[in-house]
Amino acid sequence: MFNNKHLTNRLLKIGIALIPFFLIVFFLSPRITNAANFKYADFDFDKFAEENLGYWTFLCSEDYDNQPEIDKCKEKIIASQKVFYTRLYKLLAKYQARGLFIDDKIIIMTAFFELDPDLFADSGDYYKQMTGGSSNPYTGDESDTDYDIDKDYDASYWENESDSIKLLLKSMLGYRSQCYGTYAPTTITNEDGTKTTECVGSMAILENGVCKDLIKQDYVGFWEKVMANSGVLSFFGIKSDAETKCQSEASSSGYAGYQYTVNNAQEVAESKYWEFLIKGNYFDKKPHLSNYYTKVLDETGKKKNTELTESEKEQYSDEITEARTKIVTMIKDLLKNYGQEDNIVNYTSGGGSSYWWPIGSEETTEENGKLFATGTPFPTTITSMFGLRIDPITGTANSGHSGIDIAPSADAGVVNVIASKDGIVTKVINNCVSFGDKSCGGGYGNYIMISHSDGMYTLYAHLHQDSIKVKVNDSVQQGQVIAKVGSSGRSTGTHLHFEVRTDASTRVDPLNYVSQDNPRPSPSASSNLVELIEQLEGGGGTGDTYTVYCNSGDIPTVGHGITLKYNVDLFQKYGVTLSTNNDYYNYCGTTMNKTVVDQIFADRLNQDRESIKALCSSRGLNLTDYQIDALTSLKYNRGSINGFFEAYSSYGTSDSLCTNWWHEVAVMPGTQYEQGLRNRRQKECKIFVHGY
Repeated sequence: MFNNKHLTNRLLKIGIALIPFFLIVFFLSPRITNAANFKYADFDFDKFAEENLGYWTFLCSEDYDNQPEIDKCKEKIIASQKVFYTRLYKLLAKYQARGLFIDDKIIIMTAFFELDPDLFADSGDYYKQMTGGSSNPYTGDESDTDYDIDKDYDASYWENESDSIKLLLKSMLGYRSQCYGTYAPTTITNEDGTKTTECVGSMAILENGVCKDLIKQDYVGFWEKVMANSGVLSFFGIKSDAETKCQSEASSSGYAGYQYTVNNAQEVAESKYWEFLIKGNYFDKKPHLSNYYTKVLDETGKKKNTELTESEKEQYSDEITEARTKIVTMIKDLLKNYGQEDNIVNYTSGGGSSYWWPIGSEETTEENGKLFATGTPFPTTITSMFGLRIDPITGTANSGHSGIDIAPSADAGVVNVIASKDGIVTKVINNCVSFGDKSCGGGYGNYIMISHSDGMYTLYAHLHQDSIKVKVNDSVQQGQVIAKVGSSGRSTGTHLHFEVRTDASTRVDPLNYVSQDNPRPSPSASSNLVELIEQLEGGGGTGDTYTVYCNSGDIPTVGHGITLKYNVDLFQKYGVTLSTNNDYYNYCGTTMNKTVVDQIFADRLNQDRESIKALCSSRGLNLTDYQIDALTSLKYNRGSINGFFEAYSSYGTSDSLCTNWWHEVAVMPGTQYEQGLRNRRQKECKIFVHGY
């Protein structure tokens, strides 16, 4: 039965190390991710809930055994989400109607950061249980008769977070501020004997007998405006020094005095939002974020950041600011990754995959206190594939195997398990023993889940007892030892169960991402390079397909410059057998699957980049990543970088390299393509010489 007692028990069971709410399905909704063109007043929760139901409620099926309990769990979650989103979009619509567009993704990611959908009850129950408070910030009252969007509530109202949604929305707004240096005007005697007063500076303003020079114009946050109007010295733990800085700058510039003013007109100022989260105590008051404050808690002997005294906060202000900054950085990274409209293909996973085989080498090295096993993997055998298999315990055919099983020829607790890719640890279960209770850890036994910057997750299960070396929120590096292979949970022998997920719950075949034959693939093309090629190559298509385009005199091409003629083998690799009639012109105007073409694009890009790195290495040339990217763009479009090394030996990293060589390479003078190719060559060489 889903009730507050169950919620409390679950919190006690997993502590405050909650599964992060990293991949809200919200970000995959095309109607919402195009929010800049979306009228918030048109938000339809029923449609939105239908799209996001699977993510919101997937934990219900994991936590409950029978359908009635699962249904009650889902009903409670949907009801709480409805309160939150309906209220949020009603308020956002009010701002939008006044010409103030606030990015909904930023507010949602902040509000839900590291909260399970089933643990965060938008009625406020979650925080009341964790803090002992009694206020209910989300009443569900949508009559809107009690809310003045422009009202500056007093400090205590906001300090108590009587409404977190309104607090975050208000924090996104700023007010223009001006800092003036002031001085006395000069008295001038005119030819007729009359006297006038003038200001020396040509841009100075004469106002009420005082000259004013504008020194600086900036934004202040709503909290600073409240402080200025009410005389409050510290608001949310922030001490505003904007006026003090103005006074100091005026004095150091030789002005007799200063004047500091703040306008009343509101503007969206995202920079002030992040400043508020870093300088203020918003995150400090969230018990579930205490693990970011480990350094401070260890020093003070406290268990939660909410237990810190004011003197302790003052003493450890630098460490606390560091914790807040880390949270903000993670939120920004998540927004950058999940804010993309098109996340169908992972360019770092196609062909030259950057995911490593999760079995480490016997030999280890230590770097900055972390253990790595990046050498040749310990010998293993894949004993169960993804999907259909014979269940080793029941002996029956089962199509639901959610990963691959990798068995070493060694005892439990011997073989190293490594992080397949850089990421953040999002969940750790570490209370099971090998060859013990098969239901422990929900059958996974001891396991680790890691979130990666491309939006993917990896999971490592059946780990040996007491071998896990990481904890929730740890940043791990590719090749870092995270545990040992074991046989905990629902296991019949020593092995690693390895999963790859496209979000926190959707499992896919790991062998599309890792390879036992190529266990340590080289890093793949940067996102900057991908964006550059997409921009320069273009590519027509709608929805899930690309159209093959055939310009006069050009080779049939699809997507971002994929020529059919020279990529027959790659198309075959992804299940597309090309037949030709008239040199592949028979495909002109037809459509091809977007996912397949993008994977081929990824393969080609990675192959070209790696070949250039090898060429440079053979000549003893150590180039930066952005220089490799620029050369890759040239090779991808031209087919080679012939002549580069000779030109580089003459001109080095200078603009002369561009004007004397790069700008003239493969520009097809006299053709319809000349100007477009010249523009491309100029962009490529500018990146090579000056960076992105």
